[in-house]
Amino acid sequence: RVKILNGCGITNAADWAAGRLKGPGVSITAVGNADGFNYPKTLIQSSIGTPVALEEAVERLGLRPDQVESLAAAEDADVVVIVGRDYLNLRGKKRERTHSGKK
Repeated sequence: RVKILNGCGITNAADWAAGRLKGPGVSITAVGNADGFNYPKTLIQSSIGTPVALEEAVERLGLRPDQVESLAAAEDADVVVIVGRDYLNLRGKKRERTHSGKK
């Protein structure tokens, strides 16, 4: 169970990550906004370690398995992905920032 949150303020960043993470063994439970848009790097927090399905999903985002950090179990997800400003590098192209009011 994976929850994906936009932590960078770039429109559709969480939706893009959800599309990249979909696959066998990965169930997207929620897509939304993080508690703020100031995350410089994408964070992957897991209460279940790094199972094979998560390793493959992390690679699909262009990240490394060692970027997964331990997190206490959440009620609605085993894994929380907070998409940070490095989304532009993961994505491979620039996109407008709209949530923060700047372009």
